[in-house]
Amino acid sequence: MGGDTCAYWAYFHLADTGNWQYSVQGAVAYTLKEGDVEGWWWRDSTDSESGPPPFSFEEICTSQTGFPRIVTDGLGRDVVIEAPPQRIASVSLATDEMLFDLVGPDRILGVTHFASDAAISNIADRLAGIERTDLIGTPELLISLDADLIILSTYNNPAALDQLLDAGVPIFVLDGFRSLDDIRTNLRTLGRVTGEEDRAEDLIAIMDSELAAVQEAVEGYDPVRVLYYEPGGITYGPGSTVDELITLAGGINVIAEADLGPYPLINPEYIIAVDPDVILLGGWFSAEDDPIDWITHDPVLGSLHAVQSGRVYSVSDAHLTTVSHYVVRGVEEIAAMLYPAAFDGE
Repeated sequence: MGGDTCAYWAYFHLADTGNWQYSVQGAVAYTLKEGDVEGWWWRDSTDSESGPPPFSFEEICTSQTGFPRIVTDGLGRDVVIEAPPQRIASVSLATDEMLFDLVGPDRILGVTHFASDAAISNIADRLAGIERTDLIGTPELLISLDADLIILSTYNNPAALDQLLDAGVPIFVLDGFRSLDDIRTNLRTLGRVTGEEDRAEDLIAIMDSELAAVQEAVEGYDPVRVLYYEPGGITYGPGSTVDELITLAGGINVIAEADLGPYPLINPEYIIAVDPDVILLGGWFSAEDDPIDWITHDPVLGSLHAVQSGRVYSVSDAHLTTVSHYVVRGVEEIAAMLYPAAFDGE
């Protein structure tokens, strides 16, 4: 300041009309309310054309725009979301994991009791500070939470859903947990619900980039025939996420060679007949200290090609059976087991 020119910081408020208004009072004399926007402009009297930048509230506060908004849930209901929810409760492990990376722990009131089990959860070591880590679908419990929004899935108890709706509890229900496309859709839907659309797209982009890296690494290798097996003869065929993961990892799911459906039960005779190159052991082998040792010493299955060649692997349920974006870890894990030479040195 001085001489023939005058330059200084001018203080403005963004009015409801979308226009900036000059304040004759300094910032210390003004009390901000929620939703207010203030700004400063370096005003130079020698530039008669200069003025405050024409930024709108929406351009400045993009994460808060578009509320209230209507989002259609998995039950076909048009759910009105008045504002970005700040106290969110989740009642499925998949949404526990998605929400954790979409909104962070500060906006999560509670997650399921599954989330703290490292055998099946990808966020078990990150729950410090979450108020509730014991949620189940009991209506009385969920009603008592006083949550801004409760995220459920269509496989939750329908009677519980009706009771929550009757009680006026704000709920949003997700549907579709059968494929990676479902995971992408659910991330985008939760992004809309929480006001975190950009973050949802970031998570999807990261997932797709990591999947592309795996497929590039295994390109050119001869396909390996794979059987995924759980206690009791449980396995997965086309139409399941496990089948999709095996395929994305470059393998051939032996269950896909027969028309057995997405969730068949198989017996030892069938396993002997298909004789896979690799066996992936997952699920709750709670009765076995070492699942690989169990199958190796089985009098029937011990003769399999995969057993004889030492290609029986125990896989992480947290990576392979999740239906959140962490499923990419399952693809990476399977690919490294099927094609170890492709990942040497990593």
